[in-house]
Amino acid sequence: MPVAQIPDSAVLQAFFDGAPVGLGVWDTDLRYVRVNSALAQINGVEVDAHPGRRPSELLGELGGMVEEGFRRVLETGEAVEVEVTGHTPAHHDEERHWLARYYPLRGPDGTLHGIGAVVVDVSDRRRAEADRERLRRRAEFLATSAATLASSLDTDATVRAVVEAAVPDLGDWGACAIVDGDEVRLLALAHADPADHDLAEAIRARWPQPLEADGPVPTAIRTRRAVVAEVDPAVERLRPLAALGATSILAVPLVAPTGVLGAIGMLHTRSGRLHGPDDLETAQALADRAAVAIAHARAYEAHKEIASTLQGRLLPPSIPAMEGVEVATRYRAAGRHNEVGGDFYDVVARNGRWLALVGDVAGNGAEAAALTASVRQIVRTGSRWCDDATELARVVNEELLADPDARTCTLAIAGLRADGPLLRVDVTLAGHPLPYILRADGTVETAGREGTLLGGVPQIDVETVETVLAPGDLILLYTDGTIEVGRHRRGGRLLDLAPVLAGLRGADAAEVVRRVEEAAVADAGPGDEDDIALVCLRRRP
Repeated sequence: MPVAQIPDSAVLQAFFDGAPVGLGVWDTDLRYVRVNSALAQINGVEVDAHPGRRPSELLGELGGMVEEGFRRVLETGEAVEVEVTGHTPAHHDEERHWLARYYPLRGPDGTLHGIGAVVVDVSDRRRAEADRERLRRRAEFLATSAATLASSLDTDATVRAVVEAAVPDLGDWGACAIVDGDEVRLLALAHADPADHDLAEAIRARWPQPLEADGPVPTAIRTRRAVVAEVDPAVERLRPLAALGATSILAVPLVAPTGVLGAIGMLHTRSGRLHGPDDLETAQALADRAAVAIAHARAYEAHKEIASTLQGRLLPPSIPAMEGVEVATRYRAAGRHNEVGGDFYDVVARNGRWLALVGDVAGNGAEAAALTASVRQIVRTGSRWCDDATELARVVNEELLADPDARTCTLAIAGLRADGPLLRVDVTLAGHPLPYILRADGTVETAGREGTLLGGVPQIDVETVETVLAPGDLILLYTDGTIEVGRHRRGGRLLDLAPVLAGLRGADAAEVVRRVEEAAVADAGPGDEDDIALVCLRRRP
């Protein structure tokens, strides 16, 4: 088939005019010589309006940027590739991006006659890249925020984490306010510029605010809807913010299953930025996570308060004074977040003698605490009419066996009675570790005989063994957590208290329980948690 012959000039004309990218030619005075329809469309100016005019005359500031690239071509004689960003008459309300290549136009003898350019609109590609980067940053921001919020079970610390996470991504200023009755109380405030201390004080002075106030934060709380507004001094409810130099406000309610807890408020000031849809979307996601974190922190604090009250009832309200005897006690519940446990101690005065005891109910937490209270009360009540510690242990065993929900329990009882300069101690053990005695000369020994665990079998084998404390001697009762905490890091080995006590010769009772607890938890780590109860009785020198 014969090929149609097209004159060269017609081919070039068709190629130039029909090219899908912007093409243009300029003279050395930077004036348009010719443009194709694609470049005219990019510029928003008719094709015939270009010749004889410079880019700066048609495109303003953007044209000035183009001319800078042309001058580099004329000065160096080399092609230049640049990315140009700005507005044209065709897109005066939208920022656009173009990739342009400017190159010298030379004649056959090498003389520079002008400049040619190829211009490609890459706005869609840049917008897609910006969207991907925005989504990446948002995901990273929310992931970091979630980790920060999850790191604390303290309400105030959680609220501070919310605010600090939001600045400066969502505003130059961030605040978190909490509903407190009929008021909205400011709990945290953060700002990007440390120099804004005085302004921070001015903002704090505006709080608390009535829940019915017309401000953005109370409004967001009452309506459960986000408030996004440009701060216009003409709007009365925004005048206080305008007076602080704010340009934009974003307030998002903190909504938990139990109700509205408060709101996050974000301000733009010195940056002059305005909050947009992306900011609102991100702030809402942050608020959702923050509301859950704050609700959990509040629930934990309520649990902690209840647990603290319960534990206070489990431990003796006071320790009776013993003439010539120092008494020191120590209690530590297992776990970082556990406030109640199954270990207990008590010291009671009965008929001219004293009973010191420590016990360990299997497990920890609320169920173990309930049984702890029961066992402690049985011992206290039984000791009023039962002078025999072995019989007292049998009573506890019977009560545990009679309760189908009860657990096993170990018990160590030390009955003390003065005998001149000596202190006679009757040691009765039911499945409990042997107490240690530290003599005044530094000698360490154990006392008693380990008997049967309580609550396991109907018939128990327990025995009372007498020992004597001379002036300066002490006896230490302890629960098994004291020697078991940290066993994993010690390769399964129990803590040997003998050398610990040997190094405490001459120490008073308070120093002994403090140092023993320190030794017990020195190797503690995850998985090495247990309750600790200590009672130390020392015959004064």
